[in-house]
Amino acid sequence: MQPPRDDCSGRAPRGRRAVLAALVASCLASAHWPASARAGNLVDLASRPAAPDFVLQDIDGRVHRLSQMRGAVVLINFWASWCAPCRAEMPSLERLRQRVDEKDVRILAVNLGERREAVTRFAASLDPAPTFDILLDRELHASRSWPTRVLPITYIVDKGGRVTHVSRGARYWDGAEVVELIHALSRAPEDADS
Repeated sequence: MQPPRDDCSGRAPRGRRAVLAALVASCLASAHWPASARAGNLVDLASRPAAPDFVLQDIDGRVHRLSQMRGAVVLINFWASWCAPCRAEMPSLERLRQRVDEKDVRILAVNLGERREAVTRFAASLDPAPTFDILLDRELHASRSWPTRVLPITYIVDKGGRVTHVSRGARYWDGAEVVELIHALSRAPEDADS
């Protein structure tokens, strides 16, 4: 099976172009977030910037605050249902969730700009069905704090709330490389330099 190899930079449908333009306009220009990496590569961020906090509701209406997840490794995937590579990688996020201990690792799929009903319908169509949290960033509040130049884009946050890795573009998340990395991060002390 070939991994998804594309990203959704500039391919939004007409109604979503404004969303994508807002994302690009709100990107952080910072040395902490290197922009040059091949799509799907997992890039180690040596600078370990602090993860920008956000508060978002999931598709069931429960509120999630990133800063309250300290003590767990958090994988944050920014996506949209109109983005074909985003759709392609979603099942691998669920397979990853099934391979890691839920109390040590959280997977958050942050949908950008879509209505709850559309996201819920999309999630129901997935096989395997997602058991990780699908959050709604309808007004793009969270994405303005994170560099989301392309979709999908995924960040890994260590137990101390520092961003350790980024992947721009789609990839399969249930491979040995990611599972080993997440296990290593979950075993490390919260205040350790990852």
